[in-house]
Amino acid sequence: MHLQQTTSNALTAIFHVEVITLITYGASEMGSYFLVQPPYQSALEDIEKLYPQLSVSHHFVTDPAITRCADLMPVSDDMLAEFYYSNEAKRGKVNLTVFTSSAADCDGHASAVLATGLRKFLLSTVPVADLENKVKWPTRLDVTGGTNWIVTFTKTFRGLLEHFNWTTVAFVCEAKRPSALSFCLEVHKGLSASFRTNFTLLKVDGFSSDTNFTAVMTELDRVTRVAIYFVFGGTMRKLMLAADGVNMTQGQHVHLLAIISRHPLFGNFGWKYNDHQDQMTKHAYSSLLLVEPDKSEAFPPFGTDGYYLREGWRNASLAKFNTSYAKDVENFHLPAAYAMLMITAQVRTNAPRLVLTRESRTF
Repeated sequence: MHLQQTTSNALTAIFHVEVITLITYGASEMGSYFLVQPPYQSALEDIEKLYPQLSVSHHFVTDPAITRCADLMPVSDDMLAEFYYSNEAKRGKVNLTVFTSSAADCDGHASAVLATGLRKFLLSTVPVADLENKVKWPTRLDVTGGTNWIVTFTKTFRGLLEHFNWTTVAFVCEAKRPSALSFCLEVHKGLSASFRTNFTLLKVDGFSSDTNFTAVMTELDRVTRVAIYFVFGGTMRKLMLAADGVNMTQGQHVHLLAIISRHPLFGNFGWKYNDHQDQMTKHAYSSLLLVEPDKSEAFPPFGTDGYYLREGWRNASLAKFNTSYAKDVENFHLPAAYAMLMITAQVRTNAPRLVLTRESRTF
């Protein structure tokens, strides 16, 4: 399925940009079509007003049957390649092709592979742990607060570890969720380099019924009394219940949970699930410290341009797709979707002579 939206100045513009986005349909993921289409559309409208010399055609590659990342990832390579090569002639002459990736827990693999092979730019809201690897990612740019959050987490945890003189630390990463895993690996790398050691790292599949959470906590107890977790809310609950079962919540152990996002997709980070384990979880969580960046920028104050822009996107999702979300729901993919197109237009206009080289990460 191919959906397209364009600026209306294709006949008068002197430079033509095509943007290709492989995306999940519906609104099940943070970066799904029903949620990010409005900010993408408002970016096109602003580009048309601010950069009349540019025309932009935005192609969404999707399928109504593909609403979750688990559905998209196995077929993503074939879907994107089929669209790109079978429609190459139909899309007409373009001066610049840019791939964007707005999927939440999808790893952006297909877009990254195709864009890299074609020497096309990839703007992604999915951070990768080895972005500085120019051989692997010669054309990939991170367009989120992800990098800043990684720095914030690294500095915060370094300060805590130094203040309390904690030198033996273990990391626990969510194994099957690329967004959480990428953050975990990057912060682990930064702290390991800062302390000139390689901190223990465990990967846990919090969504598998086969995962032995007691074994995970027993291994942690063997190597350290200080653990840093980058996991989803439900996974953290299972880990802390297991910790309580092996006496790791009595005050001798320190559990530090990094909260990347308060979006419902990441689960409930509180102890209360309204089930028979609530009281046990409440006791276990008394030894858990939650660490998260200041997210005030995600919720612009009433009356500001940012507030009305965000409300416009929320109302557009409701009007166009009958999809609604609360005002206090955090979704970094919304401003990132808008930013990806605006950055493309601004940089292309201000630096028209720059070309992509093996040593370059910008254009």
